[in-house]
This record gives sequence, structure tokens and C-alpha cells, in this order.
Amino acid sequence: MGVTAVEISVRFRRGEVALFLARRVVANALAESGCLVDPDVAVLLMDELTANAERHAGGALEVSVQVGGTRVWVEVQDADPRAPVLREPGALDEGGRGLWLVDHLATAWGVRPLAGDRKAVWFEVRAD
Repeated sequence: MGVTAVEISVRFRRGEVALFLARRVVANALAESGCLVDPDVAVLLMDELTANAERHAGGALEVSVQVGGTRVWVEVQDADPRAPVLREPGALDEGGRGLWLVDHLATAWGVRPLAGDRKAVWFEVRAD
């Protein structure tokens, strides 16, 4: 089975439906492409970034996915210019593990400022 390059960008209003739809966008892109990246890891990391955007930013979210061969790149744009802060969660902390998971499971990740007081947080995962 060959690998097909897939690029998708979808804008969502905030809310639980946005989280569900964003998960489907990433999972479907991986399935359609035949990419070798573990879809559970890619969806989990996208879910963490989207949940952070939902929790800390106002306005619409935009999820972009690029899939090809042995890599997936996902970006979540939101309406908060502040960069997320990576922290080391304590064993009893109830939150704060989202970006920690991204840092530990992604091949690379970062933040870039966007016009209009927005930002984009992205990650890349490559198949082993």
C-alpha cells in the first residue's frame, strides 16, 4: 500500500464538538494517507493542544494537518498570543500534563506568533 500526501486545515468554533471534530480530522488524514505514524499518538497530542487552546484562549480554533510518508505535522491556532508554558507536573497534580506529553512524545514541537494577537502551537511526529 502506498502513501498519499494529505493536507487539511479546518476552522472550528470553540466547544466540545470542536474537540471531537479535530480528533476526526487528524485520524482521518492519517487513515487516508496510509502514513506509518501511530494515529493514537498523533490524536492524543492534537487533543492536548486543542484542549489547551479551548481552556486558555477565546475565539475560533484552526487545526491544520500535513501527513506524508513517515511523518505527521499538526498545528493548532488560537486567539491568545501568549505561548504555553512547559512545566514538570507533580505526581499528585490533576492537570498540567498536556504540553509535557507533547514534549515527550513528539519528534519536535514549537510555537509561532500570528498576526492579530493569535498564535500557532505545532508538533511533528515521525514513525520509527
